[in-house]
Amino acid sequence: IDRFPQIIALQSQNCDPLLRAAEHGKTEPEAVMPAPTIAEGIAIGKPMRGREILTLAEKHGVHFIHAPEEQILSARATLAEKGIYCEHTTAANYAAYLEYCRVYGKTSDTLITMCGAGLKSVLLQPVQLSSGLMHGSFFPGKKASIGKSIWLKTSQGLSVLVPPTGGQVFDGTQ
Repeated sequence: IDRFPQIIALQSQNCDPLLRAAEHGKTEPEAVMPAPTIAEGIAIGKPMRGREILTLAEKHGVHFIHAPEEQILSARATLAEKGIYCEHTTAANYAAYLEYCRVYGKTSDTLITMCGAGLKSVLLQPVQLSSGLMHGSFFPGKKASIGKSIWLKTSQGLSVLVPPTGGQVFDGTQ
């Protein structure tokens, strides 16, 4: 690599102590009261290494951008249409990238991290299972003990495969 890449750091618009500090040229994260966000994985009101992050951001010219709260679910749906099934916090990366392009223009090339699997934030409706696979209801946050793989329909209309060994499915509130 012949030059340091441009790093774009994102924070939820509902919890943005580093972004605010960078905008004001501060070396300590700004005090914020985190508001509820669908991207709970990045809702950190007081980052433990905030000073270090801000120092490195200044040194390397990191740009900060908000992940617009109202764009996260549509970003997640767009990624799902492309075959990337991710959770809300990961979708915030793409929502922030789109916001960056809107504000600063498109980039020539971009690497966006996608590290959270979609099953971490599935919103399920209670489903009655039948047809010999399993009888009973499957509710959000409950373990499934299933002898055969089954498909469940989520409230967003997505089909979710539950493996034969069962598993934990979260409703997005944990």
